[in-house]
Amino acid sequence: MIEFLQKISSTEFLFKWQTLIGSALGLFSAVMVSLTGFFIKRLYEKREERKEAVRRAEISFAITLNQIYTTIGHLNAFVSRIKGVIDDVEKITDPKLYSLHETNFPPIINIHFDDELLKMKFKSYYIHNKILIIEGGVRWTNSTIQEIKNGFERLLKKNEAMAEKVNPSTQRENYTQNLKSYIEMVQIFLNSLKTINIKTIVQGKIYNLKLMKKYRWTIWKYEGATLKYFKNTKEKEKYNGSLLAVDRIDILLEKETNELMQKVQKRATEAGI
Repeated sequence: MIEFLQKISSTEFLFKWQTLIGSALGLFSAVMVSLTGFFIKRLYEKREERKEAVRRAEISFAITLNQIYTTIGHLNAFVSRIKGVIDDVEKITDPKLYSLHETNFPPIINIHFDDELLKMKFKSYYIHNKILIIEGGVRWTNSTIQEIKNGFERLLKKNEAMAEKVNPSTQRENYTQNLKSYIEMVQIFLNSLKTINIKTIVQGKIYNLKLMKKYRWTIWKYEGATLKYFKNTKEKEKYNGSLLAVDRIDILLEKETNELMQKVQKRATEAGI
């Protein structure tokens, strides 16, 4: 026992243990510093990813809105030209004269949507849902415009074929009726585009701008449950975890949405759209 105590109290033994402990502490400190640096770097990267997502969404919303209004302008002009064709056909009085009057469909490009937004992390269920809705709306718009174009081409071909089968008066009457029905369909589409589709994009744009200016405050104010009272878990989930929450935030943004829509519509009107 005395010999053991002498060994552990010797200078050589204490020096070895001091060296071992120092090495262990040095290694532990290095690991902790490395882990701390990793987490700080990851937090910074996540913050930059969110900022990039918000920035990219703002650009995409602006482009989509501009292209929708440009498309509306082209289609409005197209409808006006069709009305002109109808007027020309109805003015024909010669009972032997067929009508092959027509106009061209406008060269409309696909409405833009940045598909990368679907993969980006906003950490906001509201903007995420709006992006999904907008993406679906843009796809529907593009496919509908293509069908409207194809429908017009079919209408013209049908009119040409009809000129070979019925008398001129009947042909002209059927042609004008088909054109009027076609115009009604296009205007229903335009009304939907001007209201529901544009409003959804404007809602997303307004909220995204709030995220751009004050991210954490916006998330807490509109989506966060911290420091807010709820009767039970179900009510809390309803507040910040369901599609009903999207409707709730839509209502909170209603005044700003209407104001921005009026400004956008005013600019479009001044531009002749």
